[in-house]
Order: sequence, then structure tokens, then C-alpha cells
Amino acid sequence: MCGIAAVIALDSNSHLSRNSIESMVSGLVHRGPDDEGYFFHSSILLGHRRLSIIDVDRGQQPMSTPDGRYTLVINGEIFNYKSIRQELIDCGEEFRSSSDTEVFLLGFKHWGVSIFQKMQGMFAGILFDSQISMTYVFRDSFGIKPLYWLRDKNRIYIASEIKSIQKGISRKLQLDHTQIPAYFLMGYVPFGQTLFKGIKKIEPGELISISSKGTITTRSFSRDLDPSTLSQSKTSDVSSLRSCLISAVERSLVSDVPVGLYLSGGIDSSLIAAITKRELGRDLQAFSVSFPSDPQFDESITAKRVAQHLDINLTEINVIPDDCRNFRLLARTLEEPMMDPSALALMKLSHETRKEVKVTLSGEGGDELFSGYHRYYWDQLVSLFRAYPNKLQQLTLLIAEKIPRLASRVRRYNDIIDMPRFQRYFHLFSGFSSDELKKIYKHDPKEAMSLSTHFENLFDDSADLSSQYQMQWIDLVTFLRDDLLIKADKMSMINGLEVRVPYLQTDVVRMAFGFKPKEHLNWYKDKKLLRKQLSAYVPEDIAYRKKQGFEFPLDHWFRTSWRGSVESYLSKDATLHRPWLDTSVIEKIKHDHFALGKNRGRALFSLILLEAWTQEFID
Repeated sequence: MCGIAAVIALDSNSHLSRNSIESMVSGLVHRGPDDEGYFFHSSILLGHRRLSIIDVDRGQQPMSTPDGRYTLVINGEIFNYKSIRQELIDCGEEFRSSSDTEVFLLGFKHWGVSIFQKMQGMFAGILFDSQISMTYVFRDSFGIKPLYWLRDKNRIYIASEIKSIQKGISRKLQLDHTQIPAYFLMGYVPFGQTLFKGIKKIEPGELISISSKGTITTRSFSRDLDPSTLSQSKTSDVSSLRSCLISAVERSLVSDVPVGLYLSGGIDSSLIAAITKRELGRDLQAFSVSFPSDPQFDESITAKRVAQHLDINLTEINVIPDDCRNFRLLARTLEEPMMDPSALALMKLSHETRKEVKVTLSGEGGDELFSGYHRYYWDQLVSLFRAYPNKLQQLTLLIAEKIPRLASRVRRYNDIIDMPRFQRYFHLFSGFSSDELKKIYKHDPKEAMSLSTHFENLFDDSADLSSQYQMQWIDLVTFLRDDLLIKADKMSMINGLEVRVPYLQTDVVRMAFGFKPKEHLNWYKDKKLLRKQLSAYVPEDIAYRKKQGFEFPLDHWFRTSWRGSVESYLSKDATLHRPWLDTSVIEKIKHDHFALGKNRGRALFSLILLEAWTQEFID
């Protein structure tokens, strides 16, 4: 696991300064505290910071082939590198190290871009072919590891983090106002965009070729997550699923340094813990978050039960409001505002975990692949509900609003129920009502229309999937990719910790989509397949407990410990300095939360993070 950077000249008259790549790499020290390296060429500069995990002594980067033709910097791990290595040895290739980096390097030399079809893992990299002066930039199919790029006049800057690019160009970055509607709607910026003008994400499964003359071509090297591929998945069975999950966890444990485990007490991480201990015989140190002052959000009791039942050592990390008050630090670490308060707890969790291990396993992807979100059930329910006569709809809503545990959700869906299905989807993520969204940001309506068109296309592209699998697939290529995985990477790598996600491997995805949808989810019974797997290892009351998720005491903390932050970041004076925002809507949201007792924590968090980010990067 590392941090990588590059500066590429797009014409022969462009002089590249070594200072620029050294400056970029200096901004990535936290991602690779163990080592650094550089490669200098007239048309490209490469830099690398290393977190040593596989072949600690000989895996330094940049790494070149013996003849000097190919040079590589790569961030991540190739889990099946040993089998690919043996295949290359059988083909006559000779190795100087036992690192997965050299496996990719010689694999590219031997097979070209076909190497991507062989690899299981998480990676983002830059490879330079000096013979034809061609640079290849790539990112794994899931987008587990981030990679950003900026074309600035006659140069291209590429790095694992946006701050590194900013150091390379030595100037302030600008806000891209056209992406603010996406942020308010989704809580993050999807589709390869960022809130910085000109800076894009390399898309997952994308291979970009950049010639010395400035010609840029893009192609996909993976069809593993295409709806057309997943719709043809063969029928799976429970025993095959178990074998598949065991293999995925085993691959994720490949390391020359100790590996830990995030254990929340939820289904996904508990199953990884059970497989690691019971099937693979590995003793991992587990780590969990506890909210001692807010027990309704605290899953640590269940995490402790799982750990005790499996005989796993568990470190419990207490999180209190004072641990999470630094919104500027959060914005600086995330590099983009993100409506995901769990990042605050994850930052402390990763900091404490890094004191014990360099690598940890996590359960991201379990919800998207195995139907773990309530919205999958509610999407089906809303589709049925819309077929009711209008009077019956009104009566049903009146009754549902009288049921406390349903009232807030019913009101949320009632706000968007008449929208087309693709619009309902992305409105589900927002902390704002439809009316507030129309007013809060002073923008050209075309900006929001662009986002709507993207999602309409996603629903059209996945029309061959069932409605349930459509939602799961769209979550895979939007919410998981641009929110959860970015958050996990940034919060862990700021502490020099590598997070691995066993569920996000192509064979697991094919297996998950090979079951009938009702085998995953049936009338509010979520994650049926994973729960059945887990019940073989732990008591049924744990395996079949109600889903809680990595929740956060947001509303309560804003009314108590964090109230001062609201007054500071969202005062009238502060918001008046942001002419693109409607101050009156912000004041109403604050009044609703504090005076009327309505829970507006998500909206407040969205606004505070945007303001903290603007202060940090734009002002």
C-alpha cells in the first residue's frame, strides 16, 4: 500500500522540474511512511511513498524491468500474485524479488493489458513504456484505491490524493460550482468528478494511454461489473458461496506483516471474523468502535459477543464528541466534503488500529452484494404502492405515519414518491427535502439535470437486471465507489494503515448475482444468504439480529457538544460569504433542529463539511 504521483509532459518543449514531483511526493508521506523513490525521464517523472507489506526488503518502487523499458509505480495489493508469478516463471521470466509489484511489471511485459484479466486485488498504478514513450494509468475494477488527475496546459499531474496534485502545480485549486447539486443530492460527488475544477478521478476498470504527443485514449479493461455480465451469472448455491467467501478472505490475508480486523458486530465483519478463525485457523486482532455516552448507537456489545464466541482478541475504541470536533481536519483528510459522519469515528478507529497492525480487513461491499440496505425493500414496496388507487394510497400513508418506527421513513418517501424511479434513487441519499434542494443552491438547473441524466442512463443500462439487482448494481458503481471506499481509504491511509475488503472480488460478485433476488431479500428480511452463512459459526440471535449499520449520534451531538460548531460554521456572517447558497434555507434548517426538535443532523453535517472544505482548500 502506497502513495503514487506522476508529472507527464505532453510536448517535447515542456521542461519537467524534479522539484515538482518531489513536492507532490512530500504530500503523500502518511500513505507510505516506510520508504520513498523516484524515476526521472525527459517526458515523465514518477514518485512513490511505500507502506511495506509484501517483500518488505526488496519491493521498492519505482520498479523497472532489467532492460529499463518498463517502469512502474503502483498502490495496492495483488492477492493472487503468487499463482501469476509461477505462471510467468513457467513462461521463462526471471524474478529479482518476491513482491507483487514485480509480478505486475513482468506480467505487463509478457501479456500486455491482458494482465488485468488475471489479477485479483486492489490497485491503482502508472506504468511508463520508454521504448514508445507511452504512459498507462489504471485503477482496479471496484475503485478500491483512488487516483486523481489534472491536465494543466502542456502537463498532466496524477496522484493518489488531490493535495499532492495541488503541491505539484503550486497554486490554489478552484471550486467547480457545477458539482454542488450532486453533493447536496448524494452527499458525495459521483461519476469521476470532484468539487475541484479540472481534477477528475480515474474511473474504476479504466486504462488511460497517454502518448508523448499528448494523445489520450481511454478504454475499459474489465467487464466483470457490467450489468450484461452479471445478468448472465449462473445459478449459485449455498455451499459454493461458502467456498467462494473462504477463498476471498484467504486471498485478503496475504501479507508479510500482521493483519487485523474491523469488527463492528454486524453481519459482514462478523462473517469475515468467523471464516478467518474457524475455517482458516488465523488469529487476528480485532478492533471495534464504541459510543459509551450513546448506547443506542453502540454495536460494541454485539462485537464483544462475537469475539468471545470465536475466541478473538478485541480492542474496543471509545469515541466521544470531543474526538470528532475537528471538521477542518476531516475536510482536509477526505479532500472533498462527504455527507458521511461515520468518517469521524473511522478516523479514530484507524489511528488506534495502526498502533497494532499495518493491514486490516473490513466488510465494505457486503450490503451492496447481499441486499443489506433497507432501500432495496422500500423500492419494491413503493413500486407496489404506486399501483394502488389514490384514495387507498392516502389512507395507507395516514395509517403508516401513526406508527413511530415507520413515520420518518414514510414522510421521506412521500416527498419523492411521484418521481421517476431513477430520481427517487438519488433523492434517497440527501439530507434535504425536495423543496429545500430547489432553493438552497443558487444554480443553473442544467447542473442538476446532468446528474439526473447520468442516473437515468444507469437504470437504462441495467434494465436486464431485476429491479432489486438494479439498485444493488447502481450502489456498487456509485455509492460504494465514490463514498464508502473513498472514505475508507482516506481515513485509514492518513494513519498509514491498509484496509482490505474481501467481499469486493470478482468471483464473489458473480456468485452474489447468481442467486435469485428473493434468496437475498424477502419482505424486509435482509442479507438472508450471509446470515445463513454466519449462523453456522455464532448463535442465531447474533446472526439474525436487526441490522443497525455504522450509525452515528449526529442529531444529539449537534444539539449538545457540537452546537458551537453549527454557530461557527453556519452563522449568518459565514454563509453570507458564500453567494451561491441561500442563507434563509440554512437558517430555517437550524431553527427546525434546535427550536422545533426536528432531526436535521444530516443537513447540518452536509453544510458544515462544505464550509469547512471551502475554508481549507478554496479560501
